[in-house]
Amino acid sequence: MAARKLWLLDCGRLVVDRSILTYRRGMGESQEIPVISAVVETDDGYLLFDTGLNPDALEDASLVLGEKAHVLSSFTKSDDVRSRLASVGVAVDDVRWVVNSHLHWDHTGGNRYFAEAEFVLQKEEWRFAHQADQFVESVYLQQQYDLKRQYTLLNGSKEITEGVAVINTRGHTPGHQSLVVDLPELGYVILSGDALYCPENLDELLPPGNAWDMREAFRSMTELLFWKNYLKAKVIIGHDPGLWTEFSPQKAYQ
Repeated sequence: MAARKLWLLDCGRLVVDRSILTYRRGMGESQEIPVISAVVETDDGYLLFDTGLNPDALEDASLVLGEKAHVLSSFTKSDDVRSRLASVGVAVDDVRWVVNSHLHWDHTGGNRYFAEAEFVLQKEEWRFAHQADQFVESVYLQQQYDLKRQYTLLNGSKEITEGVAVINTRGHTPGHQSLVVDLPELGYVILSGDALYCPENLDELLPPGNAWDMREAFRSMTELLFWKNYLKAKVIIGHDPGLWTEFSPQKAYQ
């Protein structure tokens, strides 16, 4: 039993203030960032990490996303997570697990399509997403995740199947989690989710700027740095502006 392959799926682009990536640095500067999902093939089935943007926004972004519609930079029918899965030969019903790093709107847009999957979340995230603090509640769209699904709610880090585990990296949100995958050739890979936004976060110990709890976000960032060095892991930062210069979307990594 093991992880076999990993694909990074290109699910569109957003435009944000640069200071979201680097705390208090780059305020007032616009920065385009990718939105991704990732699918892992294991001996026990396929696992999907995050589900991207809501395809309903293709018809009327303002109606679907409200005030967040203005940050959409590029989102096409091809960027729908279902289309991206099909492009790598995975059907929606093939997905056994959906792991949401957290429940923000740009990570849960396709959740409703995976009716047969087991959803793996942190219990703190599930609880907070239904009664979020006012200053962050607009980034949670309950209609995207408040679904009749099979949920497994975790209290911390846990192995999901051999070669795949989640690490509790709270701070960006109360129940944020990152994914660790042990691939046969590439070795350990850490998909950071929004615990990191760009390489400077680790290289300079400069945290992202939009955390729910900055102290916890910094702790999680330094823990990811520990695991990166300890496991000699490759860290994949989903919103990194330079992601697609280093990795190829829809390419199988082993």
